[in-house]
Amino acid sequence: MRSRASLVFILAIATLVMITAAQVQGARTVTVPKYTVIPVVLDNTVSSATNKVGDRFEGHCYGTNCGGFPANTTFVGKLTVVQPKQPKAPGKLKAEITSAILPDGTQIAVSALPSNEQGIAKEGTTGKSAKPQNRRTGTVAGGAIGAIAGGWAGAAIGTGAGYLVGKAVEGEYTDVTIPAGTKGYITLTAPAKYQVK
Repeated sequence: MRSRASLVFILAIATLVMITAAQVQGARTVTVPKYTVIPVVLDNTVSSATNKVGDRFEGHCYGTNCGGFPANTTFVGKLTVVQPKQPKAPGKLKAEITSAILPDGTQIAVSALPSNEQGIAKEGTTGKSAKPQNRRTGTVAGGAIGAIAGGWAGAAIGTGAGYLVGKAVEGEYTDVTIPAGTKGYITLTAPAKYQVK
């Protein structure tokens, strides 16, 4: 009786191993190459006035071409430098993206930099200074618009990205605020891999 129970147990284990092996064989690895450009929209506002170093932020791929990632993949990063505006210096932000969350919940490591649509990485963006006669629009012409106009290339998103600097009017500086919904691009600085069934 014991030998029969042992045989059934061994057969059950062998079947489980075979099923698991078949599932692994059915999965394939997708490699997203280095320098792949991904269109991304920021999901939460970041600002040198309110955020702190280490704060997490997210953005997601939009459109039909996510550079090899599934549609609606979320990219996660953290702020590495946050400096509020000073009397003689604008607010500054620096950040890096470290992971991606696929639509099925799988999280993978990534490394990316802000870029333009052609994949040319940018070290940062300087906000424009308003002319004296346009002082009412000074803050609008500062870092926030610089970030929006430059997309995430001006938002310092990615490993080693430069500072985003905002300037309001001559001699007057502003904090950097990048609102949720800002669209731009990121470029991978290393290949990223994930598995699909």
